[in-house]
Amino acid sequence: MDNRCVKWANQHDGDEWCNYCRYSDECDGGVKGSPNGPIFPPCTEENLDIWLDENALIEAIENGDEEI
Repeated sequence: MDNRCVKWANQHDGDEWCNYCRYSDECDGGVKGSPNGPIFPPCTEENLDIWLDENALIEAIENGDEEI
């Protein structure tokens, strides 16, 4: 994982993470309830490689759309 992405993730909150989440088409953010307990969004995983679209974020950083 590019260090710029890690730094960006540490400086932003979950709502901003949705912009670069690989699951944003299937997930509307937030914790959902189910009969079997809560369903957490992918971004609750500590491993950024699972959910963060690194290429999209790097492109946004290099284009000046995001700051780190």
